[in-house]
Amino acid sequence: MSCFLVSFLSRAVLQRAEEEEEEEEEEEEEEESRVAFFLVQKLPLGFPSTQLLTPFSFSPSFHHQPPHLFSPPPLFSLTPQIDGMRMDLTKARYATYEELYEYCYRVAGAVGLMTTPVMGVAPAAAADPEPTLRAALALGTANQLTNILRDVGEDAQQRNRVYVPLEDLDRFKISEAEVVSGSLVKILPNGKSDVDPRWKAFMAFQIARARACFADAEAGIGSLDADARWPVWSALILYRQILDSIEKNDYDNFTKRAYVDKWRKYASLPAALMKARQGL
Repeated sequence: MSCFLVSFLSRAVLQRAEEEEEEEEEEEEEEESRVAFFLVQKLPLGFPSTQLLTPFSFSPSFHHQPPHLFSPPPLFSLTPQIDGMRMDLTKARYATYEELYEYCYRVAGAVGLMTTPVMGVAPAAAADPEPTLRAALALGTANQLTNILRDVGEDAQQRNRVYVPLEDLDRFKISEAEVVSGSLVKILPNGKSDVDPRWKAFMAFQIARARACFADAEAGIGSLDADARWPVWSALILYRQILDSIEKNDYDNFTKRAYVDKWRKYASLPAALMKARQGL
């Protein structure tokens, strides 16, 4: 009897210790969330980048700058990204593509703008870097649009976020409620997806828009520094293949996740290298 009691008490003590550990971890996560919310929410729009970017200074003391690496204008800052994070705290719907584009610029396009001076541009393009910057912005936007299209179901059903433009849903006679509920895709008894034709047409339209952004990005990669072209081409080709995977899944991004097989990733690298060597 005493052995049973000792065993019972030991299990109870261990269980309580595990519960306390879980509670402490939850409290730490909540505290981190509160701190992050404060840092992002309290910063005004247009917060001076110099107060955040000191470690990321593009001065020669930070890293070696080739002669053809142009000096970044004030737009190369973390300000847009912080503003994009603030949007995620307060905005869960986007009425128009213009609104969504602003979000994509802040959270992704700005990354392309910030990294371009790090990678450098080709000597022939240094005098007029604007086409290179436009391409960098287009690639960041295309990648973010691809993320959004891949994660429609997850964002809507798990986070109550609908990033696709509501005006586009209305154009294809799709309600916001259908997106949130996931009723646009039904699973048949044979396990296959039955995707609503309206959603297929809607997704085809969205994918075409994302591919147009990728095409705009292609135009400027050749003006990057030679050492930077291969990784950027690889990123573009690999990410664009996610759109192919969505199509392969019959536009079911509610019950299936689009991804690129590892073998396909490796197979894409030689093609990216060939494009990179073409240059301007």
